[in-house]
Amino acid sequence: MTSLLSLTHRVAHSASLAALALLAPCIVATLTGCGSDPTELVVFIDTDLRAPSDVTELVVEVTGATTHETRRAPLVGSGAVSLPVTLGLYRESGGDEVTVVVTALQGAVVVQRRTARARFVAGQSRLLEVVLPACCAGRDCGAESSCGPDGCAPPDVPAERLPTFDGTLPHRFAGVCASEVCDGVDNDGDGTIDEGYELRSEVGNCGACGNDCRSKDSVSAATCNAGSCAVTSCVTGRADCDAGGLNGCEVLLATDPLHCGGCDRPCATTNGTATCVESVCALRCSPGFGDCELPAPGCETALDDSTANCGRCGRACAGTCADGYCDAERVTAIAAGGSHACALRASGSVVCWGANTDGQLGDGSTNPGRAPVAVVGLTDARSLAVGAQHSCAVRAGGEVVCWGDGASGQLGDGFALDRSSPVTVLGVTGATRVVAGNGHSCALRDDGTVLCWGRNDAGQLGRGTLSPSALAPAAVVGLTNASALVASAMGACAVRADGTVSCWGSNERGELGNGGGPLSASTPQPVTGLTTVAALATSASSQHVCALRTDGGISCWGDNRARQIVDSGTVLRAATPLRITLTGTVTGIATGASHSCVALLAGGVRCWGANAEGQLGDGTTVDRGAAAPVDALTDSAALAAGDQHTCSLDSRGAVSCWGRNVSGQLGLGTMDTQALRPSGVSGLPY
Repeated sequence: MTSLLSLTHRVAHSASLAALALLAPCIVATLTGCGSDPTELVVFIDTDLRAPSDVTELVVEVTGATTHETRRAPLVGSGAVSLPVTLGLYRESGGDEVTVVVTALQGAVVVQRRTARARFVAGQSRLLEVVLPACCAGRDCGAESSCGPDGCAPPDVPAERLPTFDGTLPHRFAGVCASEVCDGVDNDGDGTIDEGYELRSEVGNCGACGNDCRSKDSVSAATCNAGSCAVTSCVTGRADCDAGGLNGCEVLLATDPLHCGGCDRPCATTNGTATCVESVCALRCSPGFGDCELPAPGCETALDDSTANCGRCGRACAGTCADGYCDAERVTAIAAGGSHACALRASGSVVCWGANTDGQLGDGSTNPGRAPVAVVGLTDARSLAVGAQHSCAVRAGGEVVCWGDGASGQLGDGFALDRSSPVTVLGVTGATRVVAGNGHSCALRDDGTVLCWGRNDAGQLGRGTLSPSALAPAAVVGLTNASALVASAMGACAVRADGTVSCWGSNERGELGNGGGPLSASTPQPVTGLTTVAALATSASSQHVCALRTDGGISCWGDNRARQIVDSGTVLRAATPLRITLTGTVTGIATGASHSCVALLAGGVRCWGANAEGQLGDGTTVDRGAAAPVDALTDSAALAAGDQHTCSLDSRGAVSCWGRNVSGQLGLGTMDTQALRPSGVSGLPY
C-alpha cells in the first residue's frame, strides 16, 4: 500500500470541505491515474485546535494485516503544513481493513487522539472524516464554531455536502471532548481506555474501576496492592479476620462466635452451640453435656451418668446417676389438691408449689410458691396426699404428718389451727397410705383398718355419726380389710381385699355409688356392681369417683354435670358405676373438680369434662364429653388432678402440669392465668 500526504490550508470549515471536494478528484487522479476505477481511502483530518498554541504536530498511524505506516505532519517549524490535512491510501484490490489513528501533539504531550476503522472496497473510493475537537472551556471557539458538550465543534454539515466517491457517503468519526473516567469506557475518544489510572495501586480503583477499598464494610483505612484491597484499619468493634480486603471488615467482634473479641479467639463448640455476647464466649451445651471443667473449653462433661455432675455441673450424686438423674432425687409420686400440688422424691423429701394461704406448702411460710419449695424437716416420706388446703405424708416408720389448713382438725394434732410446717398426727402408727379431702384426712394402716379425722358434717369420717369435726383420728366403723383408699371432697372410698369398693360421706351427687338413698352415709356403703377393682381415683375437689378394674377398663359414678363421667346431656349424676368406653388399657386415673384423665399403657394421656382453664391439656378451652389426647404427652407413669389443673409424672421422674395457674399451681415459676398444654414444673426432678 502506498500513501500520499496532501496538505491544504484551512480558512473555515465550510471552505475546507469545498476545497476538499475540488481537490479529491485530483488526489484520486494522482494516486490511480484518471479514467480507471480506484480502490482507495481518503482521510480528511479537521480540527479546531490552533497551531502553534494548541498543537504543533499531527501524527497519522495506519495499521492493517500487512501494513504499519506512520506519517508525521509538523504544523510549526521546518516543513510545516497547514490545516486541514488529507491523506490518500490505495490498494489494487479490496477487502483489506485498516485502522487509522490520528494524534494531535503539543510538543511531546498528546492533546487529542481519534481512531477510525475502514475497509477497502474493490473499485471504490471511500472518505473518512476525522475531527479533533478542542476543549473550549475558557476560550473563544470562533465565529464558525460553537462550544457544546463535545467542545469547540464545527457547525453541522449536511451529509450530502460532503464529497462522495461513486455515490458512497463518508464515514464520520468525531469524538467527544471529555475527560477520561475510570469506567472501562473510552470517554475521551482517544483510542485508549482508562488511561491515567493505575488499577494495581489506586485505592479508589483497585483491580477494577470503581472498586474503592475504602468503601468496603466498616473500613476506616485501606491500601491497594497489586490490584487487591488490603485493610489497614477498621471501625471500632470490627475486624478483617479473613485478610480479604474484598470483603472489608466483615467481622463484628462483639457477637461473632468464630472471632469473639478478636480474630484469633474462636469460641469452643465441643458438644454444644457457641454464642458470643459482648465479646465474651457463651456456650449452650447439648442435652446431656455440661461445661464443668473450667477453664477447659467446650461441654466436655457427660451429665447423664456422672456422679460428680449428675444432670448439671456441681450436682454430686451419692447414689446412682442415670439419664442425668440421681436416683435419690427422682420424683416417685405426685399429688394435687385445690390449688396446689406436691411431689415425693425417692430420697423421702417432699416439695410443693401453688397456693399457700394456710401454709399448705409446708415451707414454714404462707408465701405463694410459683415453683417447688421443700417441705421443712421431711426427709423420710413414703406416701403423699394433698387436700383442698392442706397436705399430709406417711413417714418411714408408719407415722403420719400433716400441714396447712387445720380449721376442722384435719391436721390431726389435737388442735384446730393452721400449720406452715409438718405436725405429727396423734395416735397413728403402721400407716401405709394417707389421703386428704376438703377438710378431712384418712390413713390406711398395714392391718387393713382405716383411721379418719377432721370435718364430719357429711359423715366423711365413717364413725357412724355426723359430728361437726374430730381433732384426733378414730377408726372407720366396720372396715377391716381395706387395700386401697381415696378421699373425695366430702367423703372417702376404700377397695376391699376381695376387689369390692365401699364409700362413706356425702351422697349429694351419687358419690357413694350405691344406687341412691340418703344424701350422706356415716358408715361404709358397698358400691353397686364392682367386684374386680385394682385402684380408685378421686380428689379433694371431686364429687365423682373412678375405679380402675383388673381388666384395664374403668367405671365411674357421681357428678356428671360437666360430662366428667360420660358424654350425656341427660345423665347429670350417676348413682351407680358406669363403664367408660376407651380405646386402650388404662394404667392410671385422676379426677379434678369437673374433669377426668387417664394414662394409657400404649402411651399418652386422655382427658374429658370441663375445660374452661385448659385442664384437659388439648390446647383449647373447649369442654369435651369424650376423651381427647393431651398435647404432646406420650409418657405418663402417674396422674394427679386438682380443682382446675392436672399434672403428670413421666417414667424418668419429670413432672409437667397444665390448666389454671393463678396461684402458681402449675409450678412454672409464674402466676400466669393458665397453660393450655403441658409445661415442665420448674426444677423437677431437681
